[in-house]
Amino acid sequence: VTIGGFTVNLTLTEYEILRLLVLHADRPVTHQEIWQAIGVNEKFNDAHGVRVHISNLRRKLNGWSGKPNPIATEVGRGYRFQTYSN
Repeated sequence: VTIGGFTVNLTLTEYEILRLLVLHADRPVTHQEIWQAIGVNEKFNDAHGVRVHISNLRRKLNGWSGKPNPIATEVGRGYRFQTYSN
């Protein structure tokens, strides 16, 4: 994907998670919504698997715009893609 003029290489799973978060920007997305969006099979249907993908996404998105990382944790709810005004 290209974000703010920078190319960020993502796996298909990371892309699908980012796409879901962006589509629901500024709203928490639950682990279950993420599982459904990425078509997870049973062996990966756990919170740990989602956390690993989120961690990888955060690492890849860190510093791309000079702003804080756009993926926030909503404790007990899921994750949220934060939009920032200019």
